[in-house]
Amino acid sequence: MFLLLLLAVRITAVTGAEVRGTVKLEHIGVFGQAPTTPESGPLSVAVFPLERGTPASGESKTHRVEIRDNRITPNYLAITRGDRVRFDNHDDVYHELFAVSAENPFVLRLGKQKHGEVGSGEVQSERSTTWHVFCRIHARTYARIDVLDTPHIKMLTPGEPFAFRKLTPGRWRVRIATPGAETRTLETLARSSAPALNETLTVRRDAPGLQETSAQRIGIADLFPPEPGF
Repeated sequence: MFLLLLLAVRITAVTGAEVRGTVKLEHIGVFGQAPTTPESGPLSVAVFPLERGTPASGESKTHRVEIRDNRITPNYLAITRGDRVRFDNHDDVYHELFAVSAENPFVLRLGKQKHGEVGSGEVQSERSTTWHVFCRIHARTYARIDVLDTPHIKMLTPGEPFAFRKLTPGRWRVRIATPGAETRTLETLARSSAPALNETLTVRRDAPGLQETSAQRIGIADLFPPEPGF
């Protein structure tokens, strides 16, 4: 009996605990329209330990995004603090990107694609922040990037199962986010064969931050009035 218990403890130590589940999105329109379930995302799920302060660490990654037809793809990312984001401009026009951020704003000038060579630039943040990325030249260009203090992040489509495995058993905070919806946080226990979380985020169709409505409802001049002479 003792040997079986010792074996079970060793197996748990090797496999670790887990947090798993699914997240769905529902869209709600203006004037009380009934919610509908969209087929697209994207959304992010991240987990943070609550019982000890474990900062994000390890080798940084580079996330690539593309600009085509004045649009950034993907238009939403969640990354680990210290990771890099590389913007590749595939348009034959210049882009001047700038990020609205309380912690770490940036300006990035991208050359136009020429003879098959794309104009590229990288940004990096060592602090947790949210970047709302616009272009001073093209109103339809928008992306949101969440920089988080955890390496445990997954980008998903609605309804796609997620699982964070080999976690330390104990209390963890789960963060769920998508453009156009309020970011949701909840607490859960990481353990072996943990029950699945099932969450639904409500996205407003007219909410600023969605790619289509951001161009219609948020103007660059509204956020940053042009200086005299420009």
